[in-house]
Amino acid sequence: MRLADHWGAYVVNQNKQAARTSSVTARIKRQLAVETIDALIPVYNQVVDRIGVAASDLFVREGTDITLLIQAKQAALLRAQMDQFLAAAEKAEPGATRTDGEYLGVRYTHVTTADRALHVFSAYPRPDLHVRSNSWIAFQRVLGAITGTDVDGRAVPRLGASDEFAFIRTIMTEGAAEEDAFVYLSDPFIRNLVGPQSKLTQRRRFLCYNNLRVIGHAALLHTTETGKKAASLADLAASRCLPDAFGKGVWVCPDGGAYALNADGTTAACSHHGHAGSLVPCCEIPLSDISESESNQYSAFLARYNQYWRTYFDPIAIRLQLTPKRYRVETIVLPLIDNSIYSNLAEALGGPPEPLDQFPIPQRNIFTMAVKLDKPTLFEKSGLREMDEELQRARDASPSDKGIGEVVDSLKQVGVALHTYHAANRSFPPPPGKGSKNRSELSWRVHLLPYLEQSDLYEQFHLDEPWDSPHNKTLVAKMPRVYCPDSPEIAAQGKSTIAVCRGDGLFISNDGLRTRLETIRDGTSDTIMAIELDDAVAEIWTKADGHEINLEHPTASWRTRSFRHFALMSDGAVLAIPATTSNELVAGMLTRAGKEPIDIPLEWRSGVSRPPRSGRWHDDRMQFVEEFGLVDFLARGIGEQISLNICDADPLVDFNVSRFLGMGLGSFSGGGGVNIFDEEVVIPILALSLNVPIYAAISVQDTAIVDRTLDALDDYLARLARQEVDGPGSFFEISQDFYRFEDKDAASARSYAFQFGPVKWRFCWARIGNGLYVASKPFILEDLMAIERERREKGTVVDHDAGPPAHAMVRVRPTHWNQVLGAYRIGWSENQRIACLHNLGPLSGLSRAFHAEHEGESPLTGAETLKQLDVMARRTYDATFFCPANGTYVVGEDGKSVTCTVHGSAHAPRQPFAPGAETRLGSLLAELRDVTVALSFLEDGLHAVLTIEKE
Repeated sequence: MRLADHWGAYVVNQNKQAARTSSVTARIKRQLAVETIDALIPVYNQVVDRIGVAASDLFVREGTDITLLIQAKQAALLRAQMDQFLAAAEKAEPGATRTDGEYLGVRYTHVTTADRALHVFSAYPRPDLHVRSNSWIAFQRVLGAITGTDVDGRAVPRLGASDEFAFIRTIMTEGAAEEDAFVYLSDPFIRNLVGPQSKLTQRRRFLCYNNLRVIGHAALLHTTETGKKAASLADLAASRCLPDAFGKGVWVCPDGGAYALNADGTTAACSHHGHAGSLVPCCEIPLSDISESESNQYSAFLARYNQYWRTYFDPIAIRLQLTPKRYRVETIVLPLIDNSIYSNLAEALGGPPEPLDQFPIPQRNIFTMAVKLDKPTLFEKSGLREMDEELQRARDASPSDKGIGEVVDSLKQVGVALHTYHAANRSFPPPPGKGSKNRSELSWRVHLLPYLEQSDLYEQFHLDEPWDSPHNKTLVAKMPRVYCPDSPEIAAQGKSTIAVCRGDGLFISNDGLRTRLETIRDGTSDTIMAIELDDAVAEIWTKADGHEINLEHPTASWRTRSFRHFALMSDGAVLAIPATTSNELVAGMLTRAGKEPIDIPLEWRSGVSRPPRSGRWHDDRMQFVEEFGLVDFLARGIGEQISLNICDADPLVDFNVSRFLGMGLGSFSGGGGVNIFDEEVVIPILALSLNVPIYAAISVQDTAIVDRTLDALDDYLARLARQEVDGPGSFFEISQDFYRFEDKDAASARSYAFQFGPVKWRFCWARIGNGLYVASKPFILEDLMAIERERREKGTVVDHDAGPPAHAMVRVRPTHWNQVLGAYRIGWSENQRIACLHNLGPLSGLSRAFHAEHEGESPLTGAETLKQLDVMARRTYDATFFCPANGTYVVGEDGKSVTCTVHGSAHAPRQPFAPGAETRLGSLLAELRDVTVALSFLEDGLHAVLTIEKE
């Protein structure tokens, strides 16, 4: 509990920017008359075997029933020590009373004060078992569970004998090395917690608590105004420090209790709910009837609750391990949720848990959020499986579709060869014919051989003889792979389906003149120079006739693959032209200087454009997926692990990563299922990439498929980057850029950039080993490549702690904090200053009241004054105020203002650059080595493990 106080006060409050504590632990120990000072720890280790804590609800701060069960190693010594605590507390508390009694044959002692600051029932139902509770109702229930029956002789069910507890103990076995403490919230416990009895009782108690606090503030104001404490509520009303309507309307106890000012003149009590600092536990407050308003409010709460927890209430088990080097918190929630965030997460993440930190980890990596996706389920829910099956059916119906990639490659090679030939000869190959130096009796394919790395074959031809001369005819059987058709039978005849376009005004003209680039006046990107023919019109690859095209039906003899024709443009690009394209448009693309208006869709230029589809795949958002073979890429190329990583850098602006994670988690909570591409996720990631270096890592299942997809995207992105983008003006002109890195170690790395005036945002990607990485900075890829190279040299796969098996993981690496540490430290220090300055207002109010009451008396020392203000703060605010930077509060000479020795005042604020090493926060952060949160969705429930490794 002391550890919880420290972390709660100094770490959790960083998020709330508050520096106050209600000292719940100290209040409970005082109420139960127990002590846990360091000097007693050896005693407890010697005499105590195990300790159990039981409660009916979780309203610990407001006041709940707490029952301790202490099993002794040495019963006599334990009893002596606990009885001594009780006697000392009775003596120390003015007005404490003691009574003795018996319940179910067990003798007990009850010691209490009027304000319940001390309120304890103590008993020894067995020689080796001590029970101590702050509630008579809870005390009775626990004794009934121990003895087995209640006062009417009915059997009392025990949690330890329940099926659900026995089941949870098969998962979290008792006595495990990682179990120093075990917390269990049972199904009946949670059912009671959200049930109408508990919810409405707590609501009424909280309303009454607020009224008691109003009285306390009114008493403070009265003392400040009059210089003396009030004796009654009537005094507060008379001084107009309390509303005239108090005790009426909303200013009444919802359970009909009567309010009265306590003897100290600063706090109040309710006859039904008790004192604000120690309210009567809910289990002791009967609820006999409810109002219509309460009924409506609870119904509204129930409707909201049922959106997430429909049928059952999930039991929750928590196991704690606390060692000098490690804090470990493990929890399991049994799988009883019907529809909630849990269900959507469990749907998206599945399969056997795996270590999720297996990617290379650069020294600059400070944060990782990783998940293992359930790809089969996601494919089914997204409809990608249907698309995959539809594409497969199309391939099965046309077996040659398997050659699309090869055909595209062949056409691209031919295009490069044609342009290389043109560069060397200032024209493209000669047209067919004889009797002129501009004509040839050998095919253009033969003339390209030297430019296709086939010089040896080219030199075997007799260039002054026709294709069918006795010598040249023997070379027909040596057709290069680039010209070969899919059909082995056609290839065996020496026939090719790769042909240039011949005809009047086409790439190869009938006028007998050679074609040059300058004669392609319609533009090289809009003019076709080669196509793939149907097998029925395949040509002897060395024959010089060429394929003549009828412009009225230009595609009649072209090969159709998945409803597309593949054509090589004069700029070297390959187009996939839908078979439904009009004859007029294709004819215009065939002529070199026809001046026809041509508007070629960008998606045709990919080489694998989408064939016409029916049904759901008319959705344009999926067109990109199909055009580039991304279904195969997603289904069989990449693996199931994906992570988002943040690298060390001095951030431009502060970015709240924890809030971002919450937004990401929220994307899983809607009724529409899982969509990691929602703007709530994508926009924060893009914003984060502008602030600090980040990268995404995706596991790779088939490197060949991934590389093929990346290569296919290159041509598309290169063309996309050349497209003009309308911008708001010349200064803010929008442009794009794409390129590949030429470094020998970064051969597969690419970069794409968007520029808005002088501002450029780029990202890079590469397949490195068994990972696909998308990074906001090139140096990230360089770091990853260096690690991968070192792994290969050492023959290792994972050279670091890969984390626990899980479906989702978040990992923070404080040992990698370097450049970012300055921003973190100043942010922590800012939070400390803000939290500290928030305390000055309440402390100044307390100081004014204190000095007004003691005006004219001998002044107290600063330390004595602060001690009195601390007592007043606990009474009025139920809190202790502190400076998180170990500063001291100083009361001004006028008694009306308070400042801090470290942070100054609201009018003159100041702060250190970083939390001091001597502060609790500074020491806690200095100890941090690794923080890991792992989630697993298994048949027996949700497993979550938080591990904090310390130096």
